[in-house]
Order: sequence, then C-alpha cells, then structure tokens
Amino acid sequence: MSYFKIAASLLMISVLTLAAITVQARVRITVGEIEVLKKVADLPDVEEYKIEHGHYADIGVLYRVYKIAFIPLWVTKEPVLVACDEQEDTYLSLPDAEMDGILRKNNLQRDKLLNIGFYTRYGGKLAALLLLAIIIYGIIPSKRRKRDVLPNRV
Repeated sequence: MSYFKIAASLLMISVLTLAAITVQARVRITVGEIEVLKKVADLPDVEEYKIEHGHYADIGVLYRVYKIAFIPLWVTKEPVLVACDEQEDTYLSLPDAEMDGILRKNNLQRDKLLNIGFYTRYGGKLAALLLLAIIIYGIIPSKRRKRDVLPNRV
C-alpha cells in the first residue's frame, strides 16, 4: 500500500471522527412514548362550547405513539375524540353520548376525525424496515469472481 493511500485514509478517519463528535454534541435523538393531541375540527365559538379562561373548545384526537428520532414506529394507544383547547394545550374527556351529540349537531363524522394518517400509522414501520434491509444488504458479502487476466497481445 502506498504512503499516499495510508495518509489519505488517516486524514479521512480523523475528519469523520471530528465531524461525528461535533454532530453528537448538537443533535439529541429522542426515544420513547409521546402523547399527541391534535385539533381535527373547529367548533363554532358559542357559549355552549365555552370552557375555562374564556376559550372555546374544539374537537381533537388524543393518542400515544412510540417514536425514535421523530419517526413514529407504532401507535400504543388508539385515537380517542376529546374536547380540546388548542391555546392552553389541554383536553377534556367527554362521554361517548355527549361527543356523539356534538358531532351530530355540527355534521361531523367520527370515522373521518379518528383518522391519524398513513405516516403516523404505517410510515415509521416502513422506514424502519427499509433501514434494516439496507443494513442487512450491507452486511451480506458480495460474491465476486476472480477473473484471471490473460493478455491478448504480447
């Protein structure tokens, strides 16, 4: 091996090591279960839907997701409709009969509101499987035949 290749390799390793240390100091990968409250329908601002602090309630969906580095891997608690206050980031659990009455009065459909999206439900699993497949593909050694080089002309 030539001295140039050795020097280039050492330079590359040192640059990558310093870059990894710098990135590690700035980026923090979060892992864990997160409770998500998302507003899905805006109710009219009438006295009937007024809650604390003079704010008005809206309809939100509440669920829990297990995330790794902002990628949702799976839903740990199925979505539930709640009355939410987006300004205070709080929610109120209502009985099903009362929630059905509010939905009927405002011409809203429960099934459409409970939809949390494809990426949240399945996208993280697909991304994790793709990453795992890339890692496995990189580990498996490739089969390269050694070819004898024969000169055609001398």
